[in-house]
Amino acid sequence: MNDAPDLIRLASPDGRLLAYIAPDQGAELCGLEWEGHELLYRGRDFSPTPGWTGRAPILWPAIGRTFAPGPEPTAETFKQAPLGWTVDGVDYPMPMHGFARSLPWRVEHHTTSELRLILDDSDQTRIFYPFGFRHALTYRLTDGLLTLDHEIEADEANTGPMPFAIGNHATFNLPLLEDQGATETTVASNATHRMMLDAAGRPTGQTIPFERFASPAPVSAIATFDVIPLSSAHEPPWARLIDPSGLSLTVSHSAPDRALSTMEFITLWGDPGGGYLSLEAWLGKPNALATADGACGLSPGSTLQWTVSVEVRQAARSRV
Repeated sequence: MNDAPDLIRLASPDGRLLAYIAPDQGAELCGLEWEGHELLYRGRDFSPTPGWTGRAPILWPAIGRTFAPGPEPTAETFKQAPLGWTVDGVDYPMPMHGFARSLPWRVEHHTTSELRLILDDSDQTRIFYPFGFRHALTYRLTDGLLTLDHEIEADEANTGPMPFAIGNHATFNLPLLEDQGATETTVASNATHRMMLDAAGRPTGQTIPFERFASPAPVSAIATFDVIPLSSAHEPPWARLIDPSGLSLTVSHSAPDRALSTMEFITLWGDPGGGYLSLEAWLGKPNALATADGACGLSPGSTLQWTVSVEVRQAARSRV
């Protein structure tokens, strides 16, 4: 059964790029079309699946798993390990990738090319997260460009800094357009370093030089379900898929507060042989709420801004 949520459709001024957002399903980007071609993996497909559901869920206030105090998770046990964190001596659960993707968001503003959504703290969010907040998200389409502008405000009544990590798990079809082998798609990035993770997906504290995608390389170079968080030493990180048709799709992100630049990552993950790859924008690190390593912190009454961009470009076809 296909229990599809209600979707709001946005269109770029030239009509070539369309976006579909589900306010009642975590404000998720559920479809992204370029000239009638769906770019998102399982875009607008809500049928049950035993595997990755795809699309582009919002990850907030946690990225990945937040491991509760207890036995050390291992490669064999981490998927069954309890999730949660402790604030002022009180234990709270925390779903994988946070709770924002599972809650309805309120529509505040809507035009043909722009949509502003709001998630406020509530009795439901305080089960997981004992802070007052307002999270505003604006989707905006211009010609060839989708931007997601996040504004996260910590309530003045909070008694201390409000920690969080934030991400977007955008997952794209391989190839984007052509009915050719996915290995013909290439990936490029401005990354200069890779953050290393342990078998449970937690940062090890080690960062290594990484420039494998400085020039476009086949996506087959990415092992199935390997999590590859990438950063750039000199500028906000980006990653680009280049389709055999010449279409390219670039995901980038940045926060105006450049003090947070050490927590900006573009993370590659997916199953290239199975036809999909995520270009995940991360501000913060997995397990950050449990360890405070790689968590953004907002003092009471302050606001953090963060923008994710998805740019679609079609290379001019050469004349014979």
